[in-house]
Amino acid sequence: GGSGGAKPEKEKKLTKDEMEAKVLDYMQAQNRPYNVQNVFDNLHGAVPKSQVQVSLDNLAISGKIKCKEYGKIKVYLVSQSGASSDCVEEESKGLEGEIKQAEEALKEVRGKVDAAKQSASAARKDRDVVAQAAALD
Repeated sequence: GGSGGAKPEKEKKLTKDEMEAKVLDYMQAQNRPYNVQNVFDNLHGAVPKSQVQVSLDNLAISGKIKCKEYGKIKVYLVSQSGASSDCVEEESKGLEGEIKQAEEALKEVRGKVDAAKQSASAARKDRDVVAQAAALD
């Protein structure tokens, strides 16, 4: 940080914050998914490609945009709601519900396995009884 005084500017260099703002403005204006190359091309080199990457990652971390990974390709898109924290909470509640359901299902399966084991051992006993009875004939 800190301002280095007024330097004579040959060409206007954007600060990191300004680059980030430019990237965010562009993403919000377009409102569709883009990768780093798309954003870099569409800003016509106003922001260096490495800085486009950094800006997109920072924006994703701060929750202003979302990042989805498809293999090695990262695609960025604007978060559809301003209340991103609420979304996260809703999502985590949903996940907790799914986890509970999965646990219940697992218990049920285990119960069935136990029941199957019991009925199998019972069947074995019955078979032995039948075999013994047959031997007596």
